This record gives sequence, C-alpha cells and structure tokens, in this order.
Amino acid sequence: MSGRCILFVEDDVAFADELIEYLNRHGIADVVHSLHVPSVADIEAAAPTLIVLDQFVDGFDTLTMFPELTRAIACPIVLLSGNQEAVDRIIGLEAGAVDYIVKTTSPREILARLRAALRRGEAAAPERAAPLRAASSSSGGWTFDAKQRQLLDASGEKVRLTGLEFELFKTLYDSFGKPVSRETLTALLLNRRYQPQDRAIDNLVSRIRSRLDEHGIDRDIMQNIRGLGYVLIQPDSAAE
Repeated sequence: MSGRCILFVEDDVAFADELIEYLNRHGIADVVHSLHVPSVADIEAAAPTLIVLDQFVDGFDTLTMFPELTRAIACPIVLLSGNQEAVDRIIGLEAGAVDYIVKTTSPREILARLRAALRRGEAAAPERAAPLRAASSSSGGWTFDAKQRQLLDASGEKVRLTGLEFELFKTLYDSFGKPVSRETLTALLLNRRYQPQDRAIDNLVSRIRSRLDEHGIDRDIMQNIRGLGYVLIQPDSAAE
C-alpha cells in the first residue's frame, strides 16, 4: 500500500500517533497528519488518495464542510468519531463519507476498513474523473450554476435566495435524484441535531418553492419523500 497519500485530520495526538504507527507497520506508510482542519482549497491542492477525518476537531464539526468538500475532492472520505450513536453514523454516510468508524474500533479493523476505502476509491476513480453533468432542465425552465452560486429561470433572471435557501437547494442538487434526510440537512445547514418537531428545513423548502413559483419554475422539482427526506428531480419525473 506504499505510495498512497492519506490525509489524516485528528487533534488527539496520542490516538493519531498510535494509529499511524500501526498503519505504518502494516504497509500504509504515506500518512500526512494534520492537527487542524485544512481549508478545502489546501486539501484539493494536496490531492490525497484518502481522507480520514475526525468528526470533531478543535470543537469544529467537520460534517458542516462536507457539501463543499465532496464537490471539490474526488477521493473517498472516512469519518472517525468517538460518538457511537446511530443517527450520527447515518448523517455522516448520507453527507458523503464512505465509512464511519468509531474510535474504539480495534486498529486491525480500522486498517481493514481503510484498505477497503482505498480499493473503493481506486474502483470509482474513472467515474469521479468524468465531468459533472449540469443540472438544468429545458422543460422546467431552470438552470443551476454552483460555481456562480445562482439559480436562473427560463429568461435568465436570477432567482433570489437567502444564503440558507441556496445552500439547501445546492445540497439537494449535489445529491440529484437521491433523497437527503431532514437529519442530514439539519446537521449540515443548521449545525444542530434534528428533532421530530423541528420544522426549519420544511419552512426553508416552502420558501424556496414559493420563489420558484414566482419565476415560473415547477415547484415539484423539490419532492418530499415520506420517511426519506427531500429530493431534487427533473420536472417530468415529479409525482402527479
């Protein structure tokens, strides 16, 4: 496994040193350890083969950077966490991590799962290297430009969205055709745990739909899938 660059972001020095030593002894030698969370630009420049990311670094929840990170970085991301709750594992996996490993897991199992993540990354590399398709719909009359941070209607007029509204739309766009749960949206956008009575995400979706109506865009591109969350789809795929 030599020659692979693994970026390991972990602020627990003792845990990191012990794990890196174990990985080194078992053939994973090229591990770059960072005590702090690098910027997405720095991670992109480093071009790691795999990112092993502690969920909480210096009090920062790294899940909040996943939307930007998964758009910019092609390699797989493995989350490490001291939290064993199922909801955190689900949120991490839905956010884009290929695996969620609790820190109490044995080094031998961590090694096996990191090797699996590396193999998965190698297998998916050609697919990830392909250019992303533009999410636009001539029939629905809208075009989304992530780089310019704008949603345009059929006439080219910009749909005015607040910061949170835009981030929610962009998160659904990044998972086009795949439902994103309220738990994941709440964690990523609002940086808090979702509660059953929490209507914040529903209210954001409602406001976005109203703005779509104002611009003649089919509001049904944003669908609520019971038990799964919200999904962005093409208008001709919308439920009747």
